Amino acid sequence: PAQRAWQTTLALSTALEAVPVVLEQEPRLYEATLETLMDLVPSLPDFRHIALVGHNPGLQELGLWLCDDAPLTFPTAAVLMLSLNVASWSDVAPGCATILRYDYPKNHPRR
Repeated sequence: PAQRAWQTTLALSTALEAVPVVLEQEPRLYEATLETLMDLVPSLPDFRHIALVGHNPGLQELGLWLCDDAPLTFPTAAVLMLSLNVASWSDVAPGCATILRYDYPKNHPRR
């Protein structure tokens, strides 16, 4: 059921080809609630960068939980890049993040 999310993940990993990428499918991410994500994030491996690919409303709610300035809307295929002021994923707490980038495809109409 998460075929499009996995395709998005593969496209993202291809775009980051110069960066070593480890891909994992986590079934709990698909249509996860904020509560599920709050349980999952602290148990993430301590990689410096992690991308979560999934669906709303959970990911949008996670963004708002992590960052008070996060957008209230998450259009299809939106990307919210955050910097977390934590030493480990287990230290994640409300408001620990700042926005590095927020973008989505409709901001870039085809010509």
